[in-house]
Amino acid sequence: MAHTATAPAASASEAPKPIVAAWYGLAALVLATVLAQMDRQILVLIAQPLKQALGFSDTQIGAINGIALSLIAMLATFPLGWLADRVDRRRLLALCIVVWSAFTAGCGFARDFQQLFACSMGIAVGEAVLGPVSYAFIADLFPAQQWMIANYVYYVTAVLGSAAGMAFSGGAIAFAGGHRGLLPLVPPGFESWRVALLFIALPGPVIALLVALIRVAARTRATAVERVVGLGVYLRENARTCVGVFGGFGLAAASSGAVAAWIPVVLERAFNQTPAQTGLRIGAVLMAATATGVLISGILARKLRSKLGRLTALRISEVGVVAALLTVPIFLIATSAWQVYLAIALHGIAINVCLSLSPTILQFMAPQRMRGRVIAIGGLLSMVFMSLAPLIVGWVSDRLTVGARGLLLAIAVVGGPCYLLSFLVMRIAEPTLGRTFEAAKAAE
Repeated sequence: MAHTATAPAASASEAPKPIVAAWYGLAALVLATVLAQMDRQILVLIAQPLKQALGFSDTQIGAINGIALSLIAMLATFPLGWLADRVDRRRLLALCIVVWSAFTAGCGFARDFQQLFACSMGIAVGEAVLGPVSYAFIADLFPAQQWMIANYVYYVTAVLGSAAGMAFSGGAIAFAGGHRGLLPLVPPGFESWRVALLFIALPGPVIALLVALIRVAARTRATAVERVVGLGVYLRENARTCVGVFGGFGLAAASSGAVAAWIPVVLERAFNQTPAQTGLRIGAVLMAATATGVLISGILARKLRSKLGRLTALRISEVGVVAALLTVPIFLIATSAWQVYLAIALHGIAINVCLSLSPTILQFMAPQRMRGRVIAIGGLLSMVFMSLAPLIVGWVSDRLTVGARGLLLAIAVVGGPCYLLSFLVMRIAEPTLGRTFEAAKAAE
């Protein structure tokens, strides 16, 4: 449930905000998000060259993707969110962009697992600021009546940014292989994947400057009472809803993350695709699949709202999870690269039908005064699941002895049950979801 949007209520004294400056700020946030996705995706794309060059096991690769990048980001999110409420958010985000770009370049100089793991943790710490700062920035930039549309734009572009990041990263690898002369400070004999890491870190300082130039009005902070009162009571009174929603979407995100982290490796290892080919093709497929999935979820919501009422978004999400589960066998029976790309497309459509509706459910189930904290809890649980899934897939793969396609089996062994559990856990929330919505509405 990463990239969920909030729509806090405005204060009566809110000052008018220049709309051009607001959209410039949102564009800068989108650029920062896409850059972060590129830094993450390139580490996925170069997994096979890393394995060959540095002798990594699949468990070590899974640890980099699952622990260094995901779990460390989870641990850093709340401290950075706390800091974001106390310092200039522009400076904090700009500093973090420089930090994660520097560690991306550092990965290009890594000579062993410990060095690469440490640099990956640095990337994760820097990028962890995006969640708490971005949505706070949106409320700072836009007048209250435009928060929802701004949140929606950011959500869509952030999701598409992940796919674009894959395509851009693949292009960077291809470009680095033939144009390393454009980076005169690159040491002689550097492999192409190392050059690509240095190349992709270059835009960081420029985007940091664009962020630092964002114009924002003074923030109106919540009172101490608004920040601390009621969350524990809310969680106890709505425990069943929270378990169903947080757990269900967390498991769905975990399974989706396991597929995203390892399918590029499968294409390179079992179907002889190059990292550049994999990045460009998966990026294009995922961009189309994301747009299609969001469109389908919107059409279904519009058609089923009168019949399903408050359960509309959750029921459609359950359909998306089941559809994603049904795509898992396609990965297992694929015998060519294009069949894997087809499976990626179908899987991407299905999971976006599900995950694109998580912001709507979270916004309706939480009162405005605690909406940010409720969304943060849901995001935290999703990050926990997502940090473990790639590691488990790598661990299973290392223990299978069925050749290059063993990784596909490992993805299915982990991803299939996660999707099934996701559906079952979401069903837990159905009997109480309407009551939670009503209580949140009454609290407004």
